[in-house]
Amino acid sequence: MAELMKVDYVTHDESYFKNTIHSKLRRIALSLSGAVVGIHSPDDTDLWDDGTAVDWGAYESNGWNCMVQIPKFYYKVENGTLGMFKNVYRCEVSEIQREGFKLHPVFERIDGVIENYQYVAAFEGWVDGNGRLRSLPNKTITIGRTRASFRAAAQLNGLDFRQIDYLLLSAIQMLFITEYASFNSQNALGKGMSLTANNFLRTGKSLKNGNRSYGDKETNSAHMTYRGLENLWGNYYSYVDGVNFYNYVTYISKRIFEDNKTSGNYKNAGIRVPNNYGYIKNFMRVDGYYDFNFLPVEVGAAEFSYLGDYHFYTSGHCGLAFGGATSIQGQTGIFQTNIQISSTSALSNCGSRLAYILS
Repeated sequence: MAELMKVDYVTHDESYFKNTIHSKLRRIALSLSGAVVGIHSPDDTDLWDDGTAVDWGAYESNGWNCMVQIPKFYYKVENGTLGMFKNVYRCEVSEIQREGFKLHPVFERIDGVIENYQYVAAFEGWVDGNGRLRSLPNKTITIGRTRASFRAAAQLNGLDFRQIDYLLLSAIQMLFITEYASFNSQNALGKGMSLTANNFLRTGKSLKNGNRSYGDKETNSAHMTYRGLENLWGNYYSYVDGVNFYNYVTYISKRIFEDNKTSGNYKNAGIRVPNNYGYIKNFMRVDGYYDFNFLPVEVGAAEFSYLGDYHFYTSGHCGLAFGGATSIQGQTGIFQTNIQISSTSALSNCGSRLAYILS
């Protein structure tokens, strides 16, 4: 590895991030046509940005979904040595194109077609009476379906509605680490409900948090939210689309999602995940297009060291679920990977999260 250029590392307080790309994530109301029909108050999702109350009954009847709008950003990744440190990962993000930075691929799924925003559900998914995967507060989260079933339920909302995919997840992970300067999401925002085995939450516990992040690091028995994204970990697992595994080899698709596919739109990412269980010690460093990934390459750490998240695996054709559920306690986190998902898996502790993917 090459020696990295020395930089002055600075610890920023919360006020610094009021002017960064991280602060631009916000909860909005998205119609079935993909139009932003309302912007929520940054401090209270029960209100619109003009201070008037949200009528959640009308919201639901209109077919709207409460989504988090993620603005376009650029990033730069470096791997190398730095003095006595032999395996250094450095990541930066920027709202504007800078020398050495490139657009995160979540915003360019078709070559040359750049989107200014992507959207992911503020809340874990609930399937309504019309069979549509929704993002609304005060709902019992739908579980016990296959990844393909949730994919179909998301698509019933209309064109470009999907469930969260790996490109979106990696973008959220990158924003998280560049804000908290840490891979240990449990230390930053707690373990969610993971210490209250099988005591799952309904959606909407973070309404009064608005777009702000929150977590209870003392009891680890409450909701968490990162920039408006409620319970990314520590409540239910969520299926992730756009990534398949076959005998530990990773295949990623930018646009068209299918189970058990390892060719065509699914490209070999050059990433081989560990074939044993354990707490994640390192993730795969690759050059080129897939340098945005945070998939594990080494396990053998512990709950309170390195990433603090757990990796599960099995062989053959597999999908991905992430985040971890209440039943696995301290193994949860934003980098937690469950690669035990077959095309027929319908887990009782796994749901889905709606996305609106422009491409």
